[in-house]
Amino acid sequence: MIENFTEYMWYLLTTPLKKLKRVLNKWYILCRVFGRRFDEAKEDILRARDEGMVATCSHEMLPVHGADRRLTRYEGELLENFRSRIAMHEEICKLGGTNEGVLLAVKTLGYASPVLVRADKLQEFNKPQMSGDDIPVNRWAEFYIIIMMNAWEEHPISFGILRKNVRMWKEVGAKDNYLFKYNLSIGRMGNVNLTRILYRKCLHFLEHLAADRIYAPRQKYCFSIGHTMEYALLWHEEHNLIFLDGTQRLDGFRKLDAWQKTEVL
Repeated sequence: MIENFTEYMWYLLTTPLKKLKRVLNKWYILCRVFGRRFDEAKEDILRARDEGMVATCSHEMLPVHGADRRLTRYEGELLENFRSRIAMHEEICKLGGTNEGVLLAVKTLGYASPVLVRADKLQEFNKPQMSGDDIPVNRWAEFYIIIMMNAWEEHPISFGILRKNVRMWKEVGAKDNYLFKYNLSIGRMGNVNLTRILYRKCLHFLEHLAADRIYAPRQKYCFSIGHTMEYALLWHEEHNLIFLDGTQRLDGFRKLDAWQKTEVL
């Protein structure tokens, strides 16, 4: 099998020109010089072909392809998600203002299976009901983006970027709402004596400014299982917890307003 231009050019020569050994054959030396140049040109052409396509280009070329479509990489966005968003940009433009276009825009951000439901149809979709909001049937101009994911998965992008993209491609007069559903599976382990199993999912909400510093309030949802197989759903909320471990100054600079509470739902 011929693998390079040197061997191919030598193969094309007639038999009388090949009688002399390759080391002394001037024709072979000429083929080897030109063959190297042709091999380099071939590699450059193949590399240019790969770099010219979004699917096969290197990570360094992604910003160039994005600039052609007026797209930039978001903070924290994975490179492959950015590649997908660039590749699907033309298709999203064609579907702009439609439900399919909005869902495609959400998928390019890294969410695998989003669902779009009209607000007045949400109660029919939620079985059992996932929202505590009593949705009236006259909210025909609103829709919900429902994202289902495992409780241990991280969000591929921030909520602000998700909302920005949805509002960019949605119908102009429609109001967007969002609903996140987290799935948690618990397997029964045999031959193990456990007194308690605790699962936690921490959700961080909007930050607020206090005493010239930013503190993020935390709310935790705890699901615990006892050895009696009784189930309890706990709501735990805490705010600005302070521990006297030497990291906090006790000179009045910070207001001591820490609190926490736990409720059984």
